Amino acid sequence: MTFAMNLLVDSVVSYESEGPSILSYNTDAVLDYGWIIPIRGSIITVRFCVFIITAVLSTTFLAYASCSYREFSDFCVPVPQNDYRHMTMGAVAAFVTVIFISHLIMRWWCIRTHLQGVIGKGNSVIITLAAVFSCTLVNIDPKIEFDARRSQQQIYRYLNLAHALLYKTASKQMDLSDLVERKIISANECAYLSKIKGLNPNIIYGWIQILIQRLAFSGLLGDMLGEGAVTMKTLIDDVENIRSNSSMVLVYIRTQLPYAFVQVVAVVVYAFIIQAIFVSAGVIGLGLKLGQTREVFWGYMTLVLMCFVFIGLLTIYRLLSNPLGSNAADFPKNSYMQMCESGYKKLMLVMHEISTPDIHSPGNVSFKEADLTNWYPHPQRKHVDDKKGKAGTLSYQDRGGAHPPSLTSEHQAYESLHGDEFPIDQPGDIILSNEDRV
Repeated sequence: MTFAMNLLVDSVVSYESEGPSILSYNTDAVLDYGWIIPIRGSIITVRFCVFIITAVLSTTFLAYASCSYREFSDFCVPVPQNDYRHMTMGAVAAFVTVIFISHLIMRWWCIRTHLQGVIGKGNSVIITLAAVFSCTLVNIDPKIEFDARRSQQQIYRYLNLAHALLYKTASKQMDLSDLVERKIISANECAYLSKIKGLNPNIIYGWIQILIQRLAFSGLLGDMLGEGAVTMKTLIDDVENIRSNSSMVLVYIRTQLPYAFVQVVAVVVYAFIIQAIFVSAGVIGLGLKLGQTREVFWGYMTLVLMCFVFIGLLTIYRLLSNPLGSNAADFPKNSYMQMCESGYKKLMLVMHEISTPDIHSPGNVSFKEADLTNWYPHPQRKHVDDKKGKAGTLSYQDRGGAHPPSLTSEHQAYESLHGDEFPIDQPGDIILSNEDRV
């Protein structure tokens, strides 16, 4: 029996392999019989079942204590006798809950829309950088190319880090150890963020914008008087769009529906259920007295159906009030993060293959494994003197007689902004391995 039930549930809903959330479900199966199967993420929870059982027991007690059953007793509870017209709160409860659920679903969908803006715009940043590098990194000093590719990887990692911090902020999780293990954040960056009260993905988006501006002013995005300025503006606008969507997600999560509105909905629904309990108790009590089994059955059936519908509607609010939480009905955050990490990585690898010189000739655009495994060298970047002999900068080859501004070391760039605090790792600490490229 248990095996058959598990098989039935698996045919209706599929869950994350590393998480509690629902990935997809069979619409026909849910509409046909999913309402009666205790599936994770449904309204049929322990709280839900306890409430219905409590309502049935209360109705049974009132039925035996009602004047319908104890007509000539000195003490009895005056309840309506076999008359459902006294359930006057039904229309009001239905009207209020419809408005309540419509606002809740609209809020849920707005969060999902802004979350898609966070996920989708990251692809634009990766593609734009790769497209620009396909032109600016041709016939350039390998050390300069290494620095540019490493900055590209840094941006890729920061996009994933900000995405993960968004979920942790929404669910009020302060532990970053899992991100360190997955190499999304370094130990130095983790220590730096731990000093800040409350995680905020906007900090990471600020780091991304700093990296983009460093690339731009180093001439790696093109001429700053022409296409380079346009590219920098495009990239910064994309990052700002991601940051704006991320902030809107947190605004929706942190801003609940108005307290008075939620309170009124709860009062109206529970008032109607109490009314239904008294009316059903009168019907059941009269049926017990007269021996009418049909009236007893329909008295209990009416009560259970009313509780199922209206308490189920209130349970929806509990399940969807924070769709970035840890319930089965919440968004599959782990799957979203895995999708972004693998998607960004594939975009970087594929776009780099397109930009390699040996496939620029017509008809030679095949995807070769060798291009992935030999993306760029891994040795630690060394700062050398440029032509002017200034220490701490990288040497550039002249491109058409132009000598772009020097690219300072990462430590120097962030030291000027943060003083002694240096949240970004030294070059080469976190890079894509050969296994990742394959």
